[in-house]
Amino acid sequence: IGNKSRVANAAVNIGVLYDGIKKTDSALVYFKKATGLYNELEDKEGLASCWKNIANTYLHEGRLSEAEKAALSSLEVGRQTGVPELVKGASESLYNVYKQQKQTNKALSMYELFIQMKDSIQSEKTKKESIRSQFRFEYDLKAVSDSLEFVIIKETKDLKIKVQDQAPRRAPAPP
Repeated sequence: IGNKSRVANAAVNIGVLYDGIKKTDSALVYFKKATGLYNELEDKEGLASCWKNIANTYLHEGRLSEAEKAALSSLEVGRQTGVPELVKGASESLYNVYKQQKQTNKALSMYELFIQMKDSIQSEKTKKESIRSQFRFEYDLKAVSDSLEFVIIKETKDLKIKVQDQAPRRAPAPP
């Protein structure tokens, strides 16, 4: 049906499957197809994620130079998006590359960035959960308040009816 975004997502998924069964050449074919589609769509998040997958596939093969280039592309695009999860993934890939290359300073730098992004993501999740809890509390409080208000109104009506029923009935005045 010509939906390039779904084709790109499917290509990534197929690439991940091939990478999982160690058919890295096939994985790279699908990742590169997805990269082209994400470029056409100007989908930076998809592109950053795809570059990270390519980097990890090269890393599995021990092709460290190519893994570094792909991970650096992922990091650059990830930073452009401002999405901490993408920067986290790219920095983790670069950490693994630099660690294997025995570039300890670069590995440490990427590990620190990884931890910073991980903490940022966790902080954001904590904030969202706190907001959710506050809304839940306010909703529950309103529900209790509404229920009490309903009970008071009902009891007031019942009391009025009871008072009216107990009030002495006067005989009509003679004409």
